[in-house]
Amino acid sequence: MKIIELRHWSEAVTPEVQERARNGSACQLTKKYTVLENGNEVAYLALDWWSLDQRTDLGLYELCVLHKFRHCGVGARILIETEKLAGAAGYRRVTLTARSSEDYPNELLSGWYQRHGFKHLTHEGPDEMGKDVEI
Repeated sequence: MKIIELRHWSEAVTPEVQERARNGSACQLTKKYTVLENGNEVAYLALDWWSLDQRTDLGLYELCVLHKFRHCGVGARILIETEKLAGAAGYRRVTLTARSSEDYPNELLSGWYQRHGFKHLTHEGPDEMGKDVEI
């Protein structure tokens, strides 16, 4: 699996990833990525890279696995790679807001993240989740 930063949305191969990258966060902290596996573009990923002196959490802003690659472990592998990136950069955990941008119930999405080790952050909103990573 390769996670490749997109300098411009047009660098993505598939229209779905191009659209996500073009319409995604415009925040200066957010970096956008295409995810390749076996030579195929399989997902879009956006991460919020906070300065470690401001926040020790890497923000998983968006994760979207292309429809034809869903339900075969791609999302789980991307989470593992994201955790590795976070730990290597010195972050203590990965945080996210478990809200679906598609017609998929938030409860199911939250459950999926929980099965991958994410826990609800009690001091944040109901959809806020986090997972500690190894540094």
